[in-house]
Amino acid sequence: MLRSVDRLSRNWTHNRLTINEPRNRRAEAALVLGWLGPRASNAIPVLETMSRETNSDSEMSVSERGAAIAALILIRHDPMGPCARKSLDILDLMHSDDNRYAIIALGTNAAPCVPFFIDVINGKTNTQVKTAAVRALGAIHARPELSLPVLTSMLKETNEVYRYNAARAISWFEASAKPAWSNLVMCLNDSNQQVREVTTNALRDIDPAAAQQLGIVP
Repeated sequence: MLRSVDRLSRNWTHNRLTINEPRNRRAEAALVLGWLGPRASNAIPVLETMSRETNSDSEMSVSERGAAIAALILIRHDPMGPCARKSLDILDLMHSDDNRYAIIALGTNAAPCVPFFIDVINGKTNTQVKTAAVRALGAIHARPELSLPVLTSMLKETNEVYRYNAARAISWFEASAKPAWSNLVMCLNDSNQQVREVTTNALRDIDPAAAQQLGIVP
């Protein structure tokens, strides 16, 4: 119930609630095994089973399956391209959610996927797919020389969903996003309040001292 309220909060106001609940130890264990790499090869059968199983809590299933997919990629050195493509397959929601979580879990390890997501942003017109690709670039937050030009260009889109998600994705890069600073400052006067708020947070994440000079409190 708490996670459902949190999800509604993110969808309606783009804010996360501070909810303290038991951590998903299964997903965490899978990610730790992934960080061990090939040394955790004995866990492959269990992770393969985990990547396919379901339970009554659909959101918990996504985190567990996604963590298992990410772990298998790191342990077996699987190519990440299939995971990236499946993460954007809006016709297969269950598997796209699992693989989207896997990309988030991989983080900077998924740097080889950056060009793929950039091509999707530049070539696709479907809002849902394009937004998912923007979020993926933020979750990966690697190769800023490739990612930031695309994300900063999204700040000028007429679609406020693009502007919001681009600013949020840029914030993941923290200090590495300094080249996007001037573009973000312009968004402080955006017509959409949610875009202004996420821009404020992004500037604070990138350079707290410079943000304070703009009147953004820590």
